Amino acid sequence: MSSLDAKSPTPTAQNPYQAHLNDYHFAKLNDDIKRVTWVIKINQGIEETIASGFGIKLRDSMNVKDDDVVLMTCAHFLNNKGKRSITVRKIDEKDFALKAEILVIKPTWDLSLLVVKGANATYAAEFAEDGAISNCQTLLHVGHSYDLVYSLFVGRAVYPCVPDCAQFSASEVCGDYVSSSLMETPKYRIMGHVWNKTYFDKWDQSQFQFEKNLWAHIPIIQCAGIRCRDGCSGGPMFNTKGHIVGMILGEFDGYQVGTHVALLKEFVRMNSTTNPSSSEDVGRQLKRKEPSK
Repeated sequence: MSSLDAKSPTPTAQNPYQAHLNDYHFAKLNDDIKRVTWVIKINQGIEETIASGFGIKLRDSMNVKDDDVVLMTCAHFLNNKGKRSITVRKIDEKDFALKAEILVIKPTWDLSLLVVKGANATYAAEFAEDGAISNCQTLLHVGHSYDLVYSLFVGRAVYPCVPDCAQFSASEVCGDYVSSSLMETPKYRIMGHVWNKTYFDKWDQSQFQFEKNLWAHIPIIQCAGIRCRDGCSGGPMFNTKGHIVGMILGEFDGYQVGTHVALLKEFVRMNSTTNPSSSEDVGRQLKRKEPSK
């Protein structure tokens, strides 16, 4: 349970999605967020990349022991082949003393899980049960912008998301997707509204090989005010209860884009030994046309 749950005011009828917060609530929220957020450093040759991640609970995984920590983060900075080292630290630690390994990576969802052997951390992030996000809802993000570790941003959702957006299709990637969002207002944003064939045709195709292979129908959050920079990718997005509603991917034309919590929870579910479906099988089972009102 989040430390806010017992003391947060009840949301009003006019604004059912978020509570009115004062400085006390933000202070408690800060404590909860700090416990689950990690700094990730990837060294590959002479290149060094800083990213964000957060601890999760992964039940019954055959590759994870009780004293291991599992971190969720993006895949795009781990997708390059070649020898690399991954080290991590908690927000309140002084050095990157812990080594991490890639437990599972799915570039088509831009998601990965890292395992930190023997880290023995006791705190893990809580996913929001209801994935609904209202227009202008307050969202918080933790990133390490330009090496400024633990930068806590406050932004707003600029487009709503519905609770039942967990269905998506593996049959189409962004490189082939033709968006119809201009002609028909969707219920929620999907990856293909950001990355699509129309957009790619305007630019040098070689610049977007990773983006072209993302699944077009996975749900995303569009927000403003967070100002993502290097070091923010993979950082958690929280609601005002301290529960994770998404994960930041990056910035696009002045807006910030995050993976919706429905996809994060599905990624955790399918990598549990109690639900051993492969990622591709799960994707084929969950089919849906473009969301529309």
